[in-house]
Amino acid sequence: MIFISALDDVKDKVRAFECGGVDYIAKPFQPLEVLARVRTHLALAQVRKALEAANRELQRALAREAELARIDWLTGVYNRSHFYELARHEFAIATRYERPLTVCMLDIDHFKQINDRYGHLIGDQVLRAVAQTLAHQIRTADSIGRFGGEEFILLLPNTNLPAALMLAERLRMTIADLQVHTDRGIITATISVGVAERRPADTTIERLIDRADQALYAAKRQGRNCVVGV
Repeated sequence: MIFISALDDVKDKVRAFECGGVDYIAKPFQPLEVLARVRTHLALAQVRKALEAANRELQRALAREAELARIDWLTGVYNRSHFYELARHEFAIATRYERPLTVCMLDIDHFKQINDRYGHLIGDQVLRAVAQTLAHQIRTADSIGRFGGEEFILLLPNTNLPAALMLAERLRMTIADLQVHTDRGIITATISVGVAERRPADTTIERLIDRADQALYAAKRQGRNCVVGV
């Protein structure tokens, strides 16, 4: 908006700019000057729009980069570092407000045999399929991360041990029924699950995760493809 006015007082000009004007031309005016100013402001508007579009694209790129920094590139679930950030936060909340919090450690049984028999590319495909199947079976409030290798970890806020055991058993059955279609045929797998609920003696999230890990080893000792809770 460009003002053309016979009023030439400074207060009038300031008021025009405060109302949203981008320029102020006092009468009498020269048409060529007006056209030149219009062209200048149109060019500035185009530059501003281009900068705004570039800034939006930059923000989207930064958001994608931040998301990739939190995600395990192979399986699409949280990486171990970001999972620990979430876990420490939820552990602090659960401890402060005395809310239940449960951790599940999950391991694909005999995964080395899949890699040895079919190759690591097929093994990676099985890993992705298991991870994504697990991710789609949990609540939005829950978190899943890749703990390392073929091992995954679940964080279940506001969930006590009985409820977590029911979920773990459902996940175990779902994975047992999963059929992964590959170039080498259909591959199936099973998981062992260790479940641990936060106790007063758990002073850190690491202590809680360690108890879930011990429960996982107990499940393996019991023959795998089962759930053990502590």
